[in-house]
Amino acid sequence: DCNAVLVWAHGLGDTHKGWSATMRVLQARHPHICVVLPTAPVIPVTFGEGRKLNAWYDFDGTEIKNASKEGDAGRMASAAKYLQEVALRRAKEIGNENFRRVVIGGFSQGAVVSLHAGLMTPKSRCAGVVAVGGYMGAPNAFAAKAIRGARKGRFHPKTPVLLMHGEDDDRVPPGRSVDAKTKLQQAGASAVDVALFKKMGHGMNEEMLTRLSDFLTKVLPAEGFDDDADL
Repeated sequence: DCNAVLVWAHGLGDTHKGWSATMRVLQARHPHICVVLPTAPVIPVTFGEGRKLNAWYDFDGTEIKNASKEGDAGRMASAAKYLQEVALRRAKEIGNENFRRVVIGGFSQGAVVSLHAGLMTPKSRCAGVVAVGGYMGAPNAFAAKAIRGARKGRFHPKTPVLLMHGEDDDRVPPGRSVDAKTKLQQAGASAVDVALFKKMGHGMNEEMLTRLSDFLTKVLPAEGFDDDADL
């Protein structure tokens, strides 16, 4: 029986099926973790010349090159809230009433919304956040929400964050994960780690999967935490 939850959000144009095989491997290593793979809605995407794709938010491509561009901040926020709802619903199904045994993560677009979702949870912080091949979307909106959230107990700067990126990524430059760490730290996050992987493009390989597995072992141990742990 599982006692923890990992919610994993896919990238642009994909569905939950694109990550099912990888997550089965991960779950076999961590049988105490329930893996939830939501699928993004189908919306017109500017980058795809208006074609309807599974996407967490609209995207025109310039966000990749311009680190200060906000992008579709409204849909990012809505997607983040949806991931939180999915995570909390599954957590309650296994007897947990908050996010303390939840990791929210994702790839590419899914990584972007995971950063917004995982650091801004109500009442309690997540066990951790993972972003693979992503970037800090809507940086100004995130910073503003962090300031407001800090006053209301909704921004959790001590949440462990793992940013992973292939050094040969030709879709989202690896520097965007480095930049994301800077922006997260400027917002107050204090437990952000960046790992870059040689000879790896826009995706996840075995080395990255092992790093993710090690992260889950640390933040979601099978035996759980004491109720009075500093979470």
